[in-house]
Amino acid sequence: MSTLPICIKRGSVSACPEAANPTTTQSREICGKTGRLAMIVAALLLWTYPASTQMVLSVALDGALACRDPAQYQTLFAEVGKAAYTKDLAAAVLAEQCTILRRGEDALVVDFFAEQKLVKIQRPGFRGTYWTSEHSLERHIGK
Repeated sequence: MSTLPICIKRGSVSACPEAANPTTTQSREICGKTGRLAMIVAALLLWTYPASTQMVLSVALDGALACRDPAQYQTLFAEVGKAAYTKDLAAAVLAEQCTILRRGEDALVVDFFAEQKLVKIQRPGFRGTYWTSEHSLERHIGK
C-alpha cells in the first residue's frame, strides 16, 4: 500500500513535493515522518475536541430559570419581583419555552454567551437546550 506523505509548512498541510521527486533519501524520510505525525495529531485533536469542550456542572440554585431563547431569559429575569413575573413565567413554562431547574441537577454545558454571562445547557436525558445564568451553575464537588 502506497501513501502520499504530507508536509506542514507555515501552518498549512500539503503534499510533499520532495516525496514525488526526491533529490535525497533523507528529505523524503523527513517529509514522510512529519506528514504521518501531523496526520496523527490532527486525528487526535478532531477525536477529542467535542469531549473537551463539554463540561457537566450542577445547578446551584433551587428554582433557577432557564429558557430556550436568551432574549426571553433576559426579559423574564428583568421581571423578577414584579407582578407580571409569575404570570409570564407560567405562560413560558406551559409553552415549553422555559423551565425551572432544581438544585443539584446535572447540566451539560454546550455553549457560552460571555457578553451576557449566559450558559447554554442540556439536561441529561432531555433533547432541548436552555439558556441560564452562569451564576445558576457550579462545578461538581469532588469531580
